[in-house]
Amino acid sequence: MFFGRGDDKTEEVKEEALYSLLNSSLDAKLKNAGSRASRYVKELNDARKAYEKACKNFAAVTADPHVENPYIDFTSTLKDQKNSYTITLIRILGDWNPAIPEGQNIYERYSKVLSGTEYFIEETLKANNKFKYVLYTYGNYFGDFKKSFALIERQRDLLKSELESVQNELSEYNITKGKIDTLKVLGKELNTANEMVNSLNESLKSASSSSKEAEENKLETALSSQDKDMQELNRKISEINVRVSQLILPLERVSKKFDHLSVRKPTLSEFIADPTSRISSESDYQEFTKLLSELKKSIAEGKIEAKNNSRINESISELMDYNLYVEIGTLRDLEGRRAELDRSIRMLRTDLSYIKQSKSSHEKVMSEIHSLETGKKETMQRVKDVKASIEKLFLEYYKKRIRITN
Repeated sequence: MFFGRGDDKTEEVKEEALYSLLNSSLDAKLKNAGSRASRYVKELNDARKAYEKACKNFAAVTADPHVENPYIDFTSTLKDQKNSYTITLIRILGDWNPAIPEGQNIYERYSKVLSGTEYFIEETLKANNKFKYVLYTYGNYFGDFKKSFALIERQRDLLKSELESVQNELSEYNITKGKIDTLKVLGKELNTANEMVNSLNESLKSASSSSKEAEENKLETALSSQDKDMQELNRKISEINVRVSQLILPLERVSKKFDHLSVRKPTLSEFIADPTSRISSESDYQEFTKLLSELKKSIAEGKIEAKNNSRINESISELMDYNLYVEIGTLRDLEGRRAELDRSIRMLRTDLSYIKQSKSSHEKVMSEIHSLETGKKETMQRVKDVKASIEKLFLEYYKKRIRITN
């Protein structure tokens, strides 16, 4: 009896098609999970529509807020806050689209949906906290909000649980993908080795010594020029670092005192200790200046004592007046240029070294070719071993018998 022999058929797969095969294999394994996740996303979209309707209905409310003390009239202010709150909710909602995005596989696509939904919930809760008096004084109008938002949170939880339930499949996927990544790297190593061997073989038929001398002089001139550019970049980076240090160092001790009074995260001392790493966006910078303002207020109210309050206040003012965000951006740009220049200098030095080496004896070139050829053989054996490992993983994890071809 030979029932099921068709499953034993070996499929030839080119190296460049392995990623596609892996993703389709994962999708086949996650078919049921994907179907459930699809339902959750559909419910998310329905809940979003209900939430959007609640936003529009609340925006249309013209009634006065409920104020417990009739002798203190905050009606106008609360109505303004209500309008601001509504605008904020609509903006947050507009940034969230729970439609299934593009992705390499089911897990990646629904992970993007989950990430976007969690961000929407987080931003909405921040807005609720910021406008908590609106929620309190207009509490009778938030029934639809609560119902639709609770549904969004429930579908988020279901989607998150579904993705967590396929961690074993994801682990298998990552193991297999890691092997395919290794195979790709080894292929690049072989290509590089082949290029170097071809280049060295060409050097055996190299041009005259005078042409190599001219090329060497050209590279040395370029290297000298770029070394000067590197010195100038290092000088500018050092100046910025010194300026930033001069501004923040006076606040190092007092920021730690302030952190004991504050529960905010990240702490002010974290910003002070490493501003270039902590301030990576405009929102980070706004958080930093907000903490500085609170520090200044705490000093003025006597909550924090410093040896020289006036000097500390002066340092805070100088730091807030100084556009640290722009300066850090300039610093990152300079460091990026320095990294690019460093790569260029290393390439020039490599080329220069190669030119000098190519002027050496024929025997030395042949020795380098022999070394590369030996390395190629070792890499080719590793390629063979990795291919065998990938073929075994596909059979074990996905019941697919494959043979990898070039």
